[in-house]
Amino acid sequence: MAFYAGCLNVTPNYLNIIIKRSTGTTAKEQINIQIVLVIKMLLDTTDMSVKQIATWLHYDDPSYLCRIFRKQTGMSPVQYRGRAQGLYDGLGSVKSEPK
Repeated sequence: MAFYAGCLNVTPNYLNIIIKRSTGTTAKEQINIQIVLVIKMLLDTTDMSVKQIATWLHYDDPSYLCRIFRKQTGMSPVQYRGRAQGLYDGLGSVKSEPK
């Protein structure tokens, strides 16, 4: 959050207060919502791996990115991609790709 506050020339605390007043959520929650939207877009429109997406978004740990994604969507990025491609069975498994 400090990065975004710095870009806006405000303190992290002030950014959090303004975001909370206007959206009802914290700045960190809003940032995570926006990051998940970007991840979804990349999963839907590219063949980038989760690791490549994490690197592209400057996350050192792909598992942390996966935790953020799962918290927002209820599924892993792999499950999301499989569901979008009709490969996710809805029970937590990814079906094998049809030949």
